[in-house]
Amino acid sequence: MADFSFNPAAANKASQYYDGHDYEVELSALPRTRAPSYTPGNSAFQDEDDISLINDRKSSKSGLGATERVVRVVSQTPTAASNRQKRRRLQGWRFGVACSATMASSVLILNLILAIVAAVKFGSENGVGTAFTGSCATVNSWATWLHIVINALSSLLLSASNYTMQCLCSPTRKEIDKAHAKGDWMDVGVASVRNIWRVRWTRGVLWWCLALSSVPIHLLYNSAIFKTLDANDFSVATVNSDFLNGEPFYPFYPIPPTYSSGYQEDGTPKGYFNIADVPALRKVQSFFAQNYQNASAIQNLTNSDCIAAYGTSFISGHSHLLLVTSQKGNGSNHTVFSYEEVQTSSGAGPNDDWICTDSEEAQGTTNCDIGGARNNAATWTMYGAPIEYCLAQIAPSHCKLQFSMQILITVILMNVCKSVCMFLTLYRQKDATLVTIGDALSSFLDRPDPLTKDRCLMAKVDVHNGPLRWRASGVKNTPNTKPLPVTYYAPLRRRWFAGATVLRWCITIGLCTAALITAGTLLGIGVGGTQTYLSGQSVFSLGFGAVDSRSLIDVGLPQYGASGLLSSVLLANLPQAIVSFLYLTYNGLFTYVRARDRNTRFADSTQVHATMSRIQQVRHGWSAQAAAGHHTAWSTTYVISRLDQ
Repeated sequence: MADFSFNPAAANKASQYYDGHDYEVELSALPRTRAPSYTPGNSAFQDEDDISLINDRKSSKSGLGATERVVRVVSQTPTAASNRQKRRRLQGWRFGVACSATMASSVLILNLILAIVAAVKFGSENGVGTAFTGSCATVNSWATWLHIVINALSSLLLSASNYTMQCLCSPTRKEIDKAHAKGDWMDVGVASVRNIWRVRWTRGVLWWCLALSSVPIHLLYNSAIFKTLDANDFSVATVNSDFLNGEPFYPFYPIPPTYSSGYQEDGTPKGYFNIADVPALRKVQSFFAQNYQNASAIQNLTNSDCIAAYGTSFISGHSHLLLVTSQKGNGSNHTVFSYEEVQTSSGAGPNDDWICTDSEEAQGTTNCDIGGARNNAATWTMYGAPIEYCLAQIAPSHCKLQFSMQILITVILMNVCKSVCMFLTLYRQKDATLVTIGDALSSFLDRPDPLTKDRCLMAKVDVHNGPLRWRASGVKNTPNTKPLPVTYYAPLRRRWFAGATVLRWCITIGLCTAALITAGTLLGIGVGGTQTYLSGQSVFSLGFGAVDSRSLIDVGLPQYGASGLLSSVLLANLPQAIVSFLYLTYNGLFTYVRARDRNTRFADSTQVHATMSRIQQVRHGWSAQAAAGHHTAWSTTYVISRLDQ
């Protein structure tokens, strides 16, 4: 190879634009006029060319003179160039984006398989399919575990999308130089929305596609699978043993004397109820008379067990109920002392107030204290008749595990969008971007910025207070070498709080505080409304994640059909989107603080830490676990359940 000499400016230019040409540039006999270059271990700028440049700079001086530089131009075969490009694609941030794209594609394949199997094997009606029908305990268990899996998958998508978005908004060295020439600046090493308006427009489009595709996933994904509860309406009657033997009952039975004496319009005495108008009671009598000794059809319950089984919002596993008393009948009725039809499938509210009929403090109200009733089960009475035991009709529970094909299709489409954007980022982004602080340090040590020459003490306040104090007035892109007074004195001890701007801290803390206040307000409203029905019971008595009509949310949205399902899904998953936004906010804050910490430590070290290039965001293990925990907690707090009458 022929050697020839050239001036230093040309060498700098050659080293700046050597990447992508059909030749390699090697520098030899380079005098050490400044500190040696540092390249982080997994930086996007480190390849064989960079290593050769650094090694040659450390070589001894040749016989050409201390100020003379030599370039050897070595022709490169297509195979070598291809191998170099392949190795480059799996280094630094490209490796992270490749992992993110693989992760998103794996979630997409899993979603496609589940959707196809569900559609082919179970089918759907009006977009809703049934995957399992059976025991409510089994359905609850399946629903809980499936929601944990869904929250884990959505958290993985969020983490992969956040990583790729940060890579997209990371600037190239050319974009930073362009911003500096305009007196502007760009963020490096953190997720910055500010950079989106200063990077190449194609990367901005991909960034927005990734951001917007996250919204439907967090609003819909968690409700792709839901459970349908079996709520049974039932009749409850207070009877004696003669009723079980099929003895006839008279048309009227007395109710508490809340009415004046006399007769009603149909001839029924006031204070009495016409049983003859209720043919369902005769069917109940016929069934119990034939099966009350059949343990597979009738269950004998103690008073306490009876109150516990029927003192819930939705009755599943049981149907009609007889409260058996030893009291004998009077002149108006010999076998039936009270009768009531209870509807629980409407979901309008608790329907257990009949249990506290004889409770003076609960008379005429709906705040029946089930806990207190169980404690006094031995003295339980119904319209003055002491209850000895209960006979409950056994009704096998038939809860359903259902899925929504519309939601699954929407989630799959958004998943496809994310996967495509990630692969486009990996294969279409040719320019080396400064994703981490280590990348920026490597670039600026290799090629210092002339616009900030001799400005090592320049602080961010100089950039904001300008105008362009580091550039010569009236001369574009010309460095101002006139010394400036020191405007910022770094403290001897750096606090973690100083790692991020006051505005970023205020935004993060403000949003988290607003979320806590909102959640606390909703909790207070919910507990206050529920206490109306609990009457001294703890809200924990409802069960964690249990469906109870006493904790229903009624905001006037549609409750039936496809519109009712969609409105309920959006309302229940709104906290998921809020939590995802908070995750991005505090993840950016902690990443910013960690990056500043590493940058400060570099000033006291003689080499770039290996972790400099890895500090891009909060570690995936911590962030993914925290996000998954938040989403799982919220998915258990706001539950979507359908009632099957």
